[in-house]
Amino acid sequence: MSGSTFFQPVDISKTALVLSDVQDEIYGRMPVKDQERYSTNVLKLLTGFRKEIKERARGAQGPAYRGVPLIVHALAPFNWNSNAFLSPSNKLLSVFVGGLQKKGLLPSAGSEPLTSASPFTGPAIPTALRPNEGFSAHEIVVNHLRPSAYSGTDLRVYLRSRGIEHVVLCGLTTSGTILSTALGMGDDDWHVIIPREGCWDDDEKVSKMLLDKVLTRWADVCDSKDVLGLIASE
Repeated sequence: MSGSTFFQPVDISKTALVLSDVQDEIYGRMPVKDQERYSTNVLKLLTGFRKEIKERARGAQGPAYRGVPLIVHALAPFNWNSNAFLSPSNKLLSVFVGGLQKKGLLPSAGSEPLTSASPFTGPAIPTALRPNEGFSAHEIVVNHLRPSAYSGTDLRVYLRSRGIEHVVLCGLTTSGTILSTALGMGDDDWHVIIPREGCWDDDEKVSKMLLDKVLTRWADVCDSKDVLGLIASE
């Protein structure tokens, strides 16, 4: 696709916006100024997709709602089953979760199983990013027990059932869920699009290196305006 930001044509009706680990436990690690900037940037993408979904869903029929974009909040259900899914042999998760606990961002293991106030119903999503009209067949929540929002989760089933071909991936952090999810999805032949403003990492230099040098081999790394331009051009 000559002159395009994307290596192949993008059909917005076959596109999903996936927000991975954009939840209070991890969001709280960010400096306040970063929180404000990040939520503003992500909200622009969410607003664009929500408007597009509302417009296209009017004439959509059938349980799969093909031809309508999808929004997925992929959340890590911390303290589900007392964090039994966290292996001490997993260095990334052990260090990451330990850091959250030290900062008081994560209750100690042993809490009660998920209730109506669980990530599955949305409360773990930052207030500014929650859907005002509630979750639906077009904006859903998927849990993942590993850094990847794709490998070993139900995400693949939802994407396939909707006829999704392109995935706009945002998340916290670049070196965690973004890297893991993008590599897994790219290896499984999905067209992954990563808007820079939708990524954040504790180490800005590492984030920049990954976006500039590594992830460009597996995905289209672009600006949010390029994604929003796909919606505006329809």
